[in-house]
Amino acid sequence: MMQSRSFLYFGAVLALLAAAAGLAQGPKGTAPAGPMLWNVFVADDIDVVSTNTHPGLPSKVFASFTPSGEIRVTQIQAETRYGPNVFADSGYEQCSVPPSILVTNGKTSYTLALTHPPDLSQPLVGSSSDSGPLDLVFPSGNRIEVILLPPAERDFPSHFCRVEGVNIAIQYRTR
Repeated sequence: MMQSRSFLYFGAVLALLAAAAGLAQGPKGTAPAGPMLWNVFVADDIDVVSTNTHPGLPSKVFASFTPSGEIRVTQIQAETRYGPNVFADSGYEQCSVPPSILVTNGKTSYTLALTHPPDLSQPLVGSSSDSGPLDLVFPSGNRIEVILLPPAERDFPSHFCRVEGVNIAIQYRTR
């Protein structure tokens, strides 16, 4: 009797540890209810050029995923370690039009412009962009992509607009 109780206790402890570690799963296709976070980090130094001055230049897909159930995106935030900015003869300057982050499945989309750093007198300053509250519904089974969109401005400078260390946080809820 004592041996079976300790075995049950050991089994219960293992089940709790597995659940805490995320190893236990519910029925296939179910997701936890409540707020979720899809985080995308790109450590690279990204040189952004205009699609008008460089025709045919592809956008950069940072990440993608296909939800197994409908999701509702409630907020998108982006932080950069440096930029977006341009290094000119006189030092760092704002990009005439900063690049944007696009979250899309081809039908539902949201574009978040990367804001300029608050103080360009300092050489290595990042920026923060926030969509504010959103209510974007993405159905299950459709691939969602996070894309860096270069500006399509005709007068975009011939030099690069530089961004480094982009962290994108996409807050969403499952249904």
